[in-house]
Amino acid sequence: MKKQNIIFASIALVFGLFVFLISLFIASQNNLHLASGVSEKTFYTGTILPDHIFYPVLMVFDRGLLLFATEEKEVAARIYLAQDRMERAQLLLLKDQEELALTTLTKSQKYLFLAVTTFNKLENPSSELHKELLTALLNNTQKMSDSKSKFKRVNAAPIEDLLKESEILISALLADVEK
Repeated sequence: MKKQNIIFASIALVFGLFVFLISLFIASQNNLHLASGVSEKTFYTGTILPDHIFYPVLMVFDRGLLLFATEEKEVAARIYLAQDRMERAQLLLLKDQEELALTTLTKSQKYLFLAVTTFNKLENPSSELHKELLTALLNNTQKMSDSKSKFKRVNAAPIEDLLKESEILISALLADVEK
């Protein structure tokens, strides 16, 4: 009797996942028609970038990663996601998709800003996590600064604001090291 329940539950779960993925696909297609100036979603093999048809599925997994993480693990997850978004932004720049690259680059930096906010809420953060966060912020800021000159068609003024905010956070993290 229990074996039948497990089989039935498994079939229901697979069906539910199938319906969910189809819904994501349809929603992403509808959003394409609403957004002007945004590149089309396509299917290709290799690294999934924001212009990929399955990118919304990747975002769902990212949110799930953050949803079930403890605060300290959340900081580490946000660092990982920030680095991942920065790499994707660089790939989008190589594909000459400046609009998506700027959005992805901004998202990368926002992940780090949220990581710093969460880190500052921790009661007793580890020095390793502090060092990892500082290193990630320094690397991301450098890559963002280097990327600024690669934008030819899109106004990259938001990068200046992000760089200023990054410098403030770096200074604050460095001041914590000196204490």
